This record gives sequence, C-alpha cells and structure tokens, in this order.
Amino acid sequence: MTAAWRRGLATAAAVVWLQVVLLAPGHPNAVTWQALWLLPLELPALMLAMCALPRRARVPVAWSLGGVLAALTAAKVADLSAQLALARPFNWLLDGHLIAAAWVFLAGAAGIAAPIAAAGAMAALVLAVAWASARALRTVGAAADHLGRRRALAAALLVAVGYGSVAAVRWSTPMWPPVEAFTAKFAAQHAASAWRARRDLAQFRQAARADPIARIPDDRLFAHLRGRDMVLAFVESYGRTAVTDAAAGSRTRARLRGLAAAARTRGMAVRSAWLESPTVGGRSWLAHATLLSGVWIDTQARYRALMHSDRQALTHLLGRAGWRRVAVMPAITRAWPAGRYYGYDRLYDRAALDYAGPAFNWVTMPDQYSLAALARRELADPWDTPVFAEAALISSHAPFVPVPPVIAWDKVGDGRIYARWAENGPSPAALWRRPARVRAYHGRAVAYVLGVLRAFVSEKLPRNAVLIIVGDHQPAPLITGMGAGRQVPVHMVAPPAVLARVASWGWTEGAVPADDAPAWRMDGLRNRLVRAFSGHTAAPPLHDARAGP
Repeated sequence: MTAAWRRGLATAAAVVWLQVVLLAPGHPNAVTWQALWLLPLELPALMLAMCALPRRARVPVAWSLGGVLAALTAAKVADLSAQLALARPFNWLLDGHLIAAAWVFLAGAAGIAAPIAAAGAMAALVLAVAWASARALRTVGAAADHLGRRRALAAALLVAVGYGSVAAVRWSTPMWPPVEAFTAKFAAQHAASAWRARRDLAQFRQAARADPIARIPDDRLFAHLRGRDMVLAFVESYGRTAVTDAAAGSRTRARLRGLAAAARTRGMAVRSAWLESPTVGGRSWLAHATLLSGVWIDTQARYRALMHSDRQALTHLLGRAGWRRVAVMPAITRAWPAGRYYGYDRLYDRAALDYAGPAFNWVTMPDQYSLAALARRELADPWDTPVFAEAALISSHAPFVPVPPVIAWDKVGDGRIYARWAENGPSPAALWRRPARVRAYHGRAVAYVLGVLRAFVSEKLPRNAVLIIVGDHQPAPLITGMGAGRQVPVHMVAPPAVLARVASWGWTEGAVPADDAPAWRMDGLRNRLVRAFSGHTAAPPLHDARAGP
C-alpha cells in the first residue's frame, strides 16, 4: 500500500471518528442505528478550520477542540444517565450534588468498588475521546500539507456546501439523510438552561415570599383538626404506574383495597386522587419540600433557596396551631440541616431509631420497623398536644432487594429479627442486569410498603387520627418506560367526619384512585388542607396538574 493510500485511509478514519463523537447520543431515544446516518453540520466546519490553520497552530487548536469534544461527550453521558434515572437532562449548574448522591447510592447498593469503577470508566472515556479527537483533527489538518492547502480547503468547502445544501432543503422538505448541528445545539441548550436557571431562582424567591396563608391567625389554623394526631407518609418511588401497570398494578390495587378494608374496620374511610410530583426517579426531598412548603421545588437551587427563606411550611403552620412536630427519617445518616428549616421538635434519624438489625442494601431498615418506632414513641404516648409526624418510607427505594414480609408488630422488637431476610433474593448487581426483573422487584417492594401501611392502619393508627399517604415520585424510566409522566397517588385515611370536609375535592372514595380522579400539582395540597380545615380560608389560586407547572 502506498503512502498516499495510507494517508487517505487515515484521513477517512479520522473523519469517521469525528462523526461518531459528534453523534454521541444524550437521550435514550437517540440510541439507535439510524442515528449513525445523521450528518453533523459541525464536521465540515471542523475540517475547514483545521485545513485553514497554519501547521504550527494545528497542535494547540487540535488539543483544545479535542478537550471541548471530550467535555461535550461527558455531558452527553450525564444527560443519558439523567434521562434514564430522572427523565430529564443533567443541569451542570444545578445538579452537581447528584454526582455525590449517585456515589453514595452505588456504594450502598453494590459496594464501594462500583462507584470507583464508574468514576474510573468516565475518566478513561474523557481522556480517550480527548486524545483520539485531537489526533483525528491533526490528521485532517495534515491533509492540507499533502494535497496542498487550496485543494484541501476546496475539498472541505465542498463537503460543507453539500451538508449545508442538504440541511437547507430538509428545512422545507423531509428527506434522507438528515442533517443537523446536533452537538452545537446540545451545547447551546445546556447554556440556555443554565441561564434560565439563574433567572428562575430570582422569580422563585419572589413567589416564596408571597404567602397569604401565613397571615391566618394561629387560633384558626387547622381548627377543625384540633386534638387529632396527623401522619404524613411519603412512599418512595410510588408512582401512578404502580397502580395502573398491567403487570404490577393488580398486586398494588389488591394491597390498596386491603388498606381501605382495614380503615373500615377501625371506623375510618379513605379517599384518593393523584398529585403531580416535581421530580422523577429520585431526589425525594424535592417532593417533600414542594408538598410541605406549597411552592414548586423542582431543582436543588430552589431547594437551597427555600431552606434559607422565611416561607412557612406545613410544619410551621401546624406548630403555630399547637401540634408537636416529629420527623421519622430512617435514611438520614448524617447531619440534616433541612430539619432546622422545617422546625421539627424531634428528629428520628437512623441513629435515633435504635435499629439493631441489618441494612437491606441502601435501605437502612424496613418500613415496618420505622412505623413501629413512631407508634411506640409518639402515637402511643399521652402527649398534652397532638402529634404531626412526617414519615419517609424507604423500603421501595432502589435496588428493591431484599423485600421482607409484613410480620406481627410484637415480633418487630429492636429489628434483629430482620437478619433472617437480609440475604433473600438476588444481589443488586445480578438483579439490575435484567430490567424486566427490576420492574418486578419494584412492584414487590411497593406492595410490601402498602402492606405495612394496611397493618399500621389496622393496629397502630389512633382511631381519630388523620393519615395522608403520598408517593414522592415515579420510579426511574428504566422501570416505567420513557414518557410515563410525574403523577403519584395520594390517599387520605381519616374518620368520615374529617373526610366530609374535603368532599368537594372530588377524590375517589376508597384507596384506588380512579383514572379520572383529580390530578393536582403537589404544591397545591398545603393550601387546600389549610382551606379545608382552618376556621379562616384565604389562599392564593390553586394549580391543576393537567394545566402544567
């Protein structure tokens, strides 16, 4: 093979590599063989630039552009991961905390080697793309030395004109192959997203300060619930698909009907509907903050702003009305600054719950133990004031194994009994290699939590209490599929006299919400509760989830 042929093949390989890098997908829907036929408009621009440069400038420019391409590839990998886990792109301005959260989750689910291996793989990918792209750009530029600069520029310009012509025709007439400035648009969209995030934060702070609810006199707040204990239970990864899914929905609906039956035996009733969560696949704290504060918290920046604001959350309003406020947070294993914002009188975190049994991978303790501790320490004690408890139920958190059975309450003890089920089922690493099995085990985990709640209503919840059960968010799209939406079930378990005050809401009677039951944004529930149960009802306009954020 002659030197000219070798140079020609090397140039062709360099062009192919650049095309592949420019076409790297950032969304699961783009991971198709057809996407490889896309013609990236950036390719002829890079070819023209390298051929036009003098020889001494090519090396630094090639390495600079290679670094840019490597950074954009890392951003696409982050977007792809975020879409699979959270059904949205990764925001580099707001989502840096998710990297640490992913590290903690992987370490808890599969051991410390998993996040180290993932970080190493990402670093190797970035370095490889940077080196290979710089080498490819230098090879393209070297064509000018062998063909002559005029010929090389003419060839690159011909490619650019061809791409541009196809793109111009495609804007008015669908045709094949498609031409798109895919990577440039990707970078521009991320830059615009960061700019919008900064502007949105200022608007959020203004909205958080506008709160007519805060002006309601203390003696009128929740006047129609005085003397009743209240429990707000967030169920991890409990979304609408858990109820409506063809495979797992029948088991979920059976557990919900059991919950309603347990309520009836205690002289209570259940009403149910849907809420739209601000998050998907994770970041449960955003859903908690949205419901409690009555403002839409869909980014970490908004969450941090709320934590430093004077906005009165549901916990503050209940404290003003005379409730003792506690939080049962078994997943909290370190300092929790948010507890200071919410103003809890007592925090039961991992350490304070005194659990002596084994962790179930990421899950620090089964939900039945958490609710048993709540009932024993708060609901059974003769407090002079009623108790409001927020309980984070985490047994349906990924990786969804193992799943213990619901046991008799007098067997729970200090949790050591759970050692007998700590090794049940496959390992997380084995389970998550098969998405179909992941979906099945997620359904089992949700069924377990609902079974625990049925037993809690049947035996532990005071008869005059109010229990609100709400899913924090839909599970990851890996489980639901893309486009499953953000709606989650909400159930209110209470004496009939209490539910009579919310009859106008139109919620479904029973624990299985109808398909056409009301679907509100989660930030509207705080104000509706205040309006329904306070002696004075002044509230800002409410939002319906069908109307969008």
